[in-house]
This record gives sequence, structure tokens and C-alpha cells, in this order.
Amino acid sequence: MLIDDYDLVATQQGNPAAPLAQMLAQASDVGMHVIVTRRTGGASRAAYDPILQGMTDLGVTGVLLSGNPEEGQLIGRVKPILSEPGRAQVVSRARGLQVAQLAYVRSVHETEE
Repeated sequence: MLIDDYDLVATQQGNPAAPLAQMLAQASDVGMHVIVTRRTGGASRAAYDPILQGMTDLGVTGVLLSGNPEEGQLIGRVKPILSEPGRAQVVSRARGLQVAQLAYVRSVHETEE
């Protein structure tokens, strides 16, 4: 399951993804993969959201792209940093902090345009 722009999904009016929070601990048992994306702005305030808190408690791997360090620690003790496009900080319990470069490859259909 991919939840893009989570900061627009989880609002004061409700969160349609909220029922997933109680299923996160069993996700690997049932083959469910959950990917949540959001902008870094305001992310530290959203840390207590049930889904994000559940993912933090389970120690899922997180990827931080470029962002304002003033947001504070977002994944474990890792703060976002200003970086080049595609440069990422990958945080996992097993491997700690690693730096990665993400790439975008155009599909055949996109190159025809």
C-alpha cells in the first residue's frame, strides 16, 4: 500500500488510513507492505500520528530526502539535511544510517513524447 502526501491524508477532519495502525504489527505476517510519503515540513509535529508512531515503534526502514534540519529528529535521531536531488539518508535498525543516491529512469513511453 502506498500512501502519498500523508500530510494531506491525515488531517484534523480525520484519517482514512487510521485503521491500518492496528494492523502494522502483523504486516509482515500477511505480506502487507506499507509505504508512507510526506514532506518534511511539519513532520516532527506529526510524529504522534498513530500510523507514523506505529511504524516508528516497529523500527521500519525510513528514507529522508532533502529537508530543513530545523524540523528536528524525524527518524530515530536523524534530522533531514539539505542535499542534492535524489540524495537520501536511509535509516534502519539493522544497518543504521546510510547515504544513498536515488535515480529516476524514464520509461520507453516517456522518451517517445
